[in-house]
Amino acid sequence: MGATWRDRGSLLACVVILCLGLGVATALPQAIGPVLVATISLFIFALGFFRPEALLMGTLLLWVPTLALFRRLIPFTEAASSTDLLLLAAPFATFVLMMVAPRIGFSKMTPLACAVLGFNVWTVLSALNPLRGSLAEWLSDVVLGLSSLLFLLVPLLWFWIGRGLVETSLLRKLLK
Repeated sequence: MGATWRDRGSLLACVVILCLGLGVATALPQAIGPVLVATISLFIFALGFFRPEALLMGTLLLWVPTLALFRRLIPFTEAASSTDLLLLAAPFATFVLMMVAPRIGFSKMTPLACAVLGFNVWTVLSALNPLRGSLAEWLSDVVLGLSSLLFLLVPLLWFWIGRGLVETSLLRKLLK
């Protein structure tokens, strides 16, 4: 079965986004950090809505393993600071995949799915716990709680992505 016009168009849109972003980053070396982050974000968004399986495989097999190397090769100062936005690319891809994943993951609630859903709800509620003291303490604790969601909630969302997007043929490709 050959590629459809939708497949070719989505691939062309993703390549155009990458080329434009890399061109702007080359033309404006002082703004390489924000331009690169914006380009990667647009690429993830476009790829997620046009080809979610490609985004899933690209995130798992390309981006996450090569992120450390990629951060060291980029010659901008944000990579060395504590606010490196490149670290948010995989969580952003996770949320894009959660938006486009079919709701099939929630249709058959097995005991394991109920336990994971309960843990997801408990994780979000614990990050937003209002019983921590004054309003100023609560606001600073909410920021810390939201950052902790990157380590607890984002990996658990891959359970729902796997239930909604991964079919037998895609699973065979991932495991080869």
